[in-house]
Amino acid sequence: MKKILFALCMVLWSVRPGASQVLYGTIVGTIEDAAGALVPGALATANSPASGQSRQTRSNEAGVFRFTDLPPGIYDVSVSARGFRRFALDWLCHTAIPRRCA
Repeated sequence: MKKILFALCMVLWSVRPGASQVLYGTIVGTIEDAAGALVPGALATANSPASGQSRQTRSNEAGVFRFTDLPPGIYDVSVSARGFRRFALDWLCHTAIPRRCA
């Protein structure tokens, strides 16, 4: 039975479509207050003006938020947390390297 399961896993793994092509990008950020203290649990939002889609996530205990599998494009990224003013940036998300827009 183990041999059959291993063979099935190898077949499924070998037929993954486009495993060598990256079609999506990632936006990652760290949220800190003015004193440099990390802000866990902050709400981060990524909006795509082109598609109208929006995603939300919360920062982890290290203040890090991550949006994965984003189609390339420009994203309006905002962060809000209780007791803090909302902060917003525009990001250009490439398939390999996200960069901040001027």
